Amino acid sequence: MLRMTARPSQLRCALFVFVLALAAFLRFYCLTCSSLWHDEGNSWAVAQRSLEQIARDAAADIHPPGYYWMLKFWSGLFGFSAGGIRSLSALSGILTVAVVYKTALEITYGTEKKQHEFALLASFLAAVSPFQVFYSQEARMYALLALEGTALMWALLALRRRVAAQGLSSSIAGYAVLYLLAAAAGLWTHYIFGVLILAAVGTAFLWCLRNSGQLSADGGETDSGTYRGAYDRWKAFGLFLILNFLAFLSFLPWLPTGIDSLLSWPSQDGIASSLEGLRVTLQTIAVGTVRTGPQLAWGWLLLVALLPICGLWQLRRSGAGAALLSWLLLPVVVVFSFGLVNPSFMKFLLVLSPAWCLAVAACPSLLAAGPESTRLLGWRSSVRIHERIGNATAFRLPLASVATGSVAVMAAALAATALPAYYSDTAARDNYAGIASTVAALGDPDEDLVVLNAPGQADVWRFYDVGIEYLPLPAERPPDRAKTEGTLLEKTADRRRIFALFWATEQSDQERIVENWLGRHAFKGWESWQGNVRFATYSMPKNLSCMALERPQVFEDFAELAEFCLSEGPLAAGDTLMAGLRWRPLRTLDRRLKVSVQLLDSREQVIVQRDGEPAGGSMPTTVWQKDEIVVDHHGLTVPFGTPSGDYRLIVAVYDAETGSRIPVQSGDAVELARLELIRPKQTVPVSIVPIQHRTILDFGRLDAIGYDYHRKAFAHAPLTAIPAGEMVQVTLYWNAPSPLPSDWPEDMKMRLLLGDQSIEAPLAGGSYPTSQWRAGELVRSTIEIRFDGSDPVLWLEVGDIRKRLGRIPYDG
Repeated sequence: MLRMTARPSQLRCALFVFVLALAAFLRFYCLTCSSLWHDEGNSWAVAQRSLEQIARDAAADIHPPGYYWMLKFWSGLFGFSAGGIRSLSALSGILTVAVVYKTALEITYGTEKKQHEFALLASFLAAVSPFQVFYSQEARMYALLALEGTALMWALLALRRRVAAQGLSSSIAGYAVLYLLAAAAGLWTHYIFGVLILAAVGTAFLWCLRNSGQLSADGGETDSGTYRGAYDRWKAFGLFLILNFLAFLSFLPWLPTGIDSLLSWPSQDGIASSLEGLRVTLQTIAVGTVRTGPQLAWGWLLLVALLPICGLWQLRRSGAGAALLSWLLLPVVVVFSFGLVNPSFMKFLLVLSPAWCLAVAACPSLLAAGPESTRLLGWRSSVRIHERIGNATAFRLPLASVATGSVAVMAAALAATALPAYYSDTAARDNYAGIASTVAALGDPDEDLVVLNAPGQADVWRFYDVGIEYLPLPAERPPDRAKTEGTLLEKTADRRRIFALFWATEQSDQERIVENWLGRHAFKGWESWQGNVRFATYSMPKNLSCMALERPQVFEDFAELAEFCLSEGPLAAGDTLMAGLRWRPLRTLDRRLKVSVQLLDSREQVIVQRDGEPAGGSMPTTVWQKDEIVVDHHGLTVPFGTPSGDYRLIVAVYDAETGSRIPVQSGDAVELARLELIRPKQTVPVSIVPIQHRTILDFGRLDAIGYDYHRKAFAHAPLTAIPAGEMVQVTLYWNAPSPLPSDWPEDMKMRLLLGDQSIEAPLAGGSYPTSQWRAGELVRSTIEIRFDGSDPVLWLEVGDIRKRLGRIPYDG
């Protein structure tokens, strides 16, 4: 039999190439699937300026200009597209994986075979790290910063070993240059490099210098990184000082600007609870900052903390152990000390991720460190995995190999859980691309306006320019109320609709001048969170028809509704119905109430509702004065796909704390009008329709393209737990086939099942039979079913085809 075996060196090389290829795939796959967000838009804009202008702009910012200079040259070669500017970070992430491997080879770790196994495991952990993958797909400086920090530590460990063994010979020149370049580049990339990385390197070097005579981790041989005498220590210390001095000298021209930037950095509010801060830190290290990623239980989080401790214990006698310890701990200490433990600043911990990978990779060999260690731990050093019948010999696998495989499988499992959710989430970052596509589909360049409440959004909005005028407000900090409101009054005078993007409101418009003005002077339609951006539409009060109620409706004894206004003209799905209410307070009130305006179909199902405090929150009931008319505007955007037909418009008032409705003469709500909904003139792209669960469910004759489900009246909080006995509201989105088949039925029915409950109804509720559908039309239908507390899984049947919709959130 011909038997082929690869040499160990060839096998290791092949495995390392595989790890790099895996890292490249994970970082370049779906590189542009998520939108550019605010900070990336800033990177895109700054990189297109001159080198001098970049420096001037950076002086007014909180980052040095190094990354932007590099991005400018990079984008000159690869373009200023989203993929072009992000590819620099992707390459930095791949190189970080390679440098992690090289750093591991500089750590004293027993035999050559063990050394390379350690290096391969460390690089694999870095390759599949969701934390590193996320920032390797972002056009910011953090992936580059992690690369520079890892390269600096590699150079330090390499210099330490070679100076101790050979003195100041020519063999160290390359590593000395690498150290200098990494240190200088890191200082010019981000201010935290000096605070976190150089400080960690200095701490590690001084520890190694002081303890250079200790034994290595692999059992008693002198560490190849220890120095043979005081003279060698002074030579190493001198070289370390010279390299850091030269790096500092390169940064000296920018140092005064950097100090001013750090001193003027606004104070931050971190997470109050130390336990919660620890949870967020470990969660970030394990699976990154992906919003839709898994929320790890404490058992997993403790494993994330204990594995590097195990590895550090294994390396405790090596100078590398001190380096990894300082590299891991210092960023965490700084983040906690300065109150930066919140989602916005978890990116600073990326610099410690390579150290975590190295420390975790060192843990498995603790099991094979020798008989003394294994006896101390009470473990056997090998596992019997096969035994021949009738033969006394057995094949044993070293326990360290089993542990290595287990760690690799754990890391792969975390990546397999977190990364698919990240790749498929269009709002993994603030979804400006999705907002822009919506504005492009619905907006009119001649009649509409985009308002950006944080002027810094202008850069990313220019990247997705849709040809509609945009207005960044407030124009200055602190905001000038009179100037801001005057600009809004002027710019919105002849507009039909306002698209508003609210981001970082606490920093840009803490008094909510823009939002409150729009709430008083316009009709708010729909709003949705696109990442950390709140996207809202407002209709300006044109073509309103006002009318007095035949009999003013008195709500309890605190206010009466005497008049209301409605927008004129035809109403279709996608349009915003403007409803203006005129309240007359009968007395002052010491509790906050909310107003709910609802559009109901013929089955009394809520099609759309707008809840909130009066005047967009700017006139809460606690500030109402007796007999002073309160103008309260509400805009109801009819959901895309809503069938044409007859609808009722009602208004109700309820307690903001308890949710109980305030009684009125006619019951607990007042009917304002009966309205007819017509077919929309144009079809909108399905991609802009807000759908909670977007999918394709094939029911033979037609498809459902998605669905929503939540507790009734909790559309604003769909994850609210549903107790037994409560109604579950399910919204389905149907896509009619195009063309319609010749045997297209007059009407089709569906059956919804939840536990022991079931309900049957026409696809669009009976008011819009399938015979009236148009080819390719989007049709939205709403149905309610009671949750009986048994099985929480929701099913949908059409004909003889049954599909699982999902598991509702429930109490139990």
